[in-house]
Amino acid sequence: MKMSRWGLVSLATFVASFVAGAICAKLAHDDRNACLVPYILLQIATIACGIATGLRGSRWWFLLSLLSACLTVQAILALLVE
Repeated sequence: MKMSRWGLVSLATFVASFVAGAICAKLAHDDRNACLVPYILLQIATIACGIATGLRGSRWWFLLSLLSACLTVQAILALLVE
């Protein structure tokens, strides 16, 4: 799997979305919706960077984008339900 600058940014935003979600959950116990917004934005950035990496390099990066898209849809649905 080719590693490029876009690939590193994609992996970094993927990990950062979970770190931001964990930190926000620790700080804001009552409002889970506020924690989902930065998570969704970082996942969207992961999707964009993963697609850019997939177009420039290895097609395996599209799997990270697909995983992020599924997690983003789940988070958006969680926002709509509450």
